[in-house]
Amino acid sequence: MSTYRIIQYLFATIMSFITSYLITLLFKHQNYWGMEGHASTIHAAINSLIAIIAIRTIAYFDNKEDSK
Repeated sequence: MSTYRIIQYLFATIMSFITSYLITLLFKHQNYWGMEGHASTIHAAINSLIAIIAIRTIAYFDNKEDSK
């Protein structure tokens, strides 16, 4: 595994954590832990969306690199 790819994975993970934290802060104003069922579903959905986008982006750049 190249250093470039490891950096990409770390970056994707860090971005996912930061976004997850920001979403938590956003919902805290709307009593995040009180409306747990609803907010955590939205939270999980957005988080998995970010993960999918990150993985697709990495895959795209890997394919671009391989085709050279």
